[in-house]
Amino acid sequence: MVDNMDFKEILQDDINNAFLDSSEFAEVHNLNGQEVNIVIDDNVTDGTETGIYGISQKIDDGLYKGDKVIYISTEDTKRPPPGNMLVLDNIRYTIVSTTEQCGMYMVVIRKIGVR
Repeated sequence: MVDNMDFKEILQDDINNAFLDSSEFAEVHNLNGQEVNIVIDDNVTDGTETGIYGISQKIDDGLYKGDKVIYISTEDTKRPPPGNMLVLDNIRYTIVSTTEQCGMYMVVIRKIGVR
């Protein structure tokens, strides 16, 4: 079946069947009332480049307490806009930044009321 797929289709297949597979890396979480497979990283200290409130910054010193990075397929949600709120597992977060790469959103979120 791979022979008939283009690169983007192969990549999306890998995202859905490996990275976002709940028996591999992802876990099922409730995102804004919808059950979706998400990878959550709350220990980002590796120099990851991201746009935080529209300003390109590296995350070298970790995130603020209460910050998380979630990875979700672009097929599972619309692009989460920075500054808006989202609810993850019944906890409210502010969206700090959203970056789209290869069929995935990398979303930095901050727990409301935590700095």
